[in-house]
Amino acid sequence: MGRAVIVTASMIMVGVLGGCGGSGDGGATANVPPGSTDGPVPEFTGPYAAEFAQTYRDTDSDFARGVLADSVITDAEHAEMVELFTACLAGKGITFKGYNPDGGFSTSPAPNPEESDALIDECSATSGEDAVGSMYDIMRINPENLDWATIGAQCLVTAGVVPADYDAEDYTRDNEGRFVEFGALPTDLQEALRSCSVDPLGILEQQQ
Repeated sequence: MGRAVIVTASMIMVGVLGGCGGSGDGGATANVPPGSTDGPVPEFTGPYAAEFAQTYRDTDSDFARGVLADSVITDAEHAEMVELFTACLAGKGITFKGYNPDGGFSTSPAPNPEESDALIDECSATSGEDAVGSMYDIMRINPENLDWATIGAQCLVTAGVVPADYDAEDYTRDNEGRFVEFGALPTDLQEALRSCSVDPLGILEQQQ
């Protein structure tokens, strides 16, 4: 079980945040839609202003809103979220086993395995793991919110699995076409797509 496990090419880069995307600085203050937080939404700034605003509106976690409010997620805040998530799971008889390189996570099953997904989703929401964790992960691998199709294409070119003139338009077309049949792709292309989904700019590799 994991929040952000990426297993097919059609799930990577484009639409990583469910359609939220784009680059650029500036603030974003949005009207609150029905069913979302009924309080004021902060004026977010930076490359992910729009995504912060949307995530703030969508989460029901006061902790997550407090973390998101300044448009920054620190390592300490992420660690605190993990503690809350771990404690929530433990209270339901589930052991948190940590994060995977792709941003997903592993847990033990619930005492009643059929309840595992629902209980994990509940803890993910109440602890802020879904909101804080997803934004933290995406900002680590693409801190400037560069166009996902562009960096995805560049990553595949660097990996040597597509021609040198392969661009964002090609990537978008393939992402909606041949990449959908992920298992039918050549092994080297599958491996490159997985790698590029986890670390398109090579940032995580440089930190190792």
